[in-house]
Amino acid sequence: MNSEIKGSIPPVITPFKNGEIDLDTYRKLIIFMWLKAHMDIGEWHFRGTFDAYYRRKKQTG
Repeated sequence: MNSEIKGSIPPVITPFKNGEIDLDTYRKLIIFMWLKAHMDIGEWHFRGTFDAYYRRKKQTG
């Protein structure tokens, strides 16, 4: 098993609310970081997938 870490691993801020991890904000932060990484390297073909995700998210609340 290869346990070597590859690629870039940015630090992630853990948001808290009332002394507990704010999972909704944490989820949004992870999605933002993932989107930012893919869009910065020019992988625009993912955009349709992201748009569909956000439309579905908007409809379901």
